[in-house]
Amino acid sequence: PFELIYKPIWDKRNNIVSTFMVSIRKINKNSNDDSKTTPIGYHALNNPFCLASMIELDKFMLDEIVEMMDDFFKNNIRAMFSIPLNYKTLFNLTRLHNFLGSCQSIPVPLRKYINFTLAGFPEGFPEARMHQIITSLLKFCHNVTIVCDKIPQDISYYKGCGVKGICLNITEKEKNSKEYIRKIQKLADECALENIDLSLDGIDDFEELEIMKETELNFISGNTIGRYTDAPRHMEYKSWNDIVKH
Repeated sequence: PFELIYKPIWDKRNNIVSTFMVSIRKINKNSNDDSKTTPIGYHALNNPFCLASMIELDKFMLDEIVEMMDDFFKNNIRAMFSIPLNYKTLFNLTRLHNFLGSCQSIPVPLRKYINFTLAGFPEGFPEARMHQIITSLLKFCHNVTIVCDKIPQDISYYKGCGVKGICLNITEKEKNSKEYIRKIQKLADECALENIDLSLDGIDDFEELEIMKETELNFISGNTIGRYTDAPRHMEYKSWNDIVKH
């Protein structure tokens, strides 16, 4: 009873929307609710904390996105897709190997258009195990990004793990903190030194976007860039002026 939805991500340095964040929502034929009111991702599950359901959902999203991408590319439409993966799906060898088995279904030509985004990994997760997870996934994708709910303090840890990007979820409380913005700029500088991309999600109004304009971020997403929709598009050029005109 689920359908894939897609949120555009703006490549700030190159002025292009080239990547879409993938999620799911329930199909509700009796309602006109959009993604503002309909639970998305793991929150759409009847029991969002059920281990088996979370693992099954990650597998479902992978299968669905591969099928969609195959049609997408047959029609000469090009874009990249950021596919979420939960800690519960990958945290031990058995589950990791099960998921890697599913990855075998990804056609080789499509792998360079896929990013895996890891979420829910606890602080202090062993670096060696994280490195194993990431190097295993990189055989089937272009990049592996990790989602952080707060500003990470040790970038060298992520560098050692082989992480290619960090995605930071900004909260309502933090958006209005000048100190927080300074910390983001510092993090962006540290990531640049380690060749790690930094992505910021949750930029929902243009005042926030204006504040972030001067930071050395690689990618920005949120309502200012675009909400979740039921269909992705071909990658497109979007300058700063194109975005603030909407």
